[in-house]
Amino acid sequence: KGIRWYFVVKPHVRISPFQAVRLTILAFFINSFIPARGGDIMRGIVAAKETGGDAVTSIASVGADKLMDMITVFFLALGFPFLPELPGWVKEGTLFSLIGAYGLFILVIILSLKGHKYFEERKNVRIYRVMHKLSSGLRAISNPRIFVILVLFSLLSYGFQLAMVFLSSLSAGIRLSLPECACALLILNIAVSVPLTPLNLGTLHAAFTAILVFFGFNKESAMISSVVIHLAYTLPLFAISPFLGVGTIMKQYRPQSTST
Repeated sequence: KGIRWYFVVKPHVRISPFQAVRLTILAFFINSFIPARGGDIMRGIVAAKETGGDAVTSIASVGADKLMDMITVFFLALGFPFLPELPGWVKEGTLFSLIGAYGLFILVIILSLKGHKYFEERKNVRIYRVMHKLSSGLRAISNPRIFVILVLFSLLSYGFQLAMVFLSSLSAGIRLSLPECACALLILNIAVSVPLTPLNLGTLHAAFTAILVFFGFNKESAMISSVVIHLAYTLPLFAISPFLGVGTIMKQYRPQSTST
């Protein structure tokens, strides 16, 4: 996901792939504690500060990156309405979510293409200047070449996440089918989108356990699976983020060199 964001933001902010990955990992770590996706806002601001880019454009690029997340996860769910083994509320909810997600995507494309030129011609007015910066940050996903790259990295990311769901369940003796893995992954993404508790303690476990029990698996095994997948989500963040965080803080407060 960090590399994917790199392709979204690099047309506007001079950022390296390592910087994009570092800030994305830190954003996930901060999102575990702060609601309203505070970590994602942070990575946009810090990226702009480290590179001398525009903060509004950089934050808008994060919004485009999250939109790619939404589009991809619902792309994986395209077949849900036609699977007889899934409950009606999952099918109907997925169908309405698909319509909303792709409707939002079309609006963003229109804004980034048509609106960008409109706002650029009126940049002398402050509100249009801000809107121009926003549309600039969203514009990468309207580029066909970049969009294909973003889709490929998104599918790769969710491929790893599907494998994580499958292996976490398998560790407790539960073997999920591909549609069941995709459904569980969709529920997990919804459950952790807005952290109600630090590190999503309880929220993630309840969501994952509930969907596995619904599929007819043993409750105790489902609870064990939820603990395993929670550790799979959080342990890498706790192992890596402190080192990346220290490096980021030192970078922010490093004195600027002066020429004499």
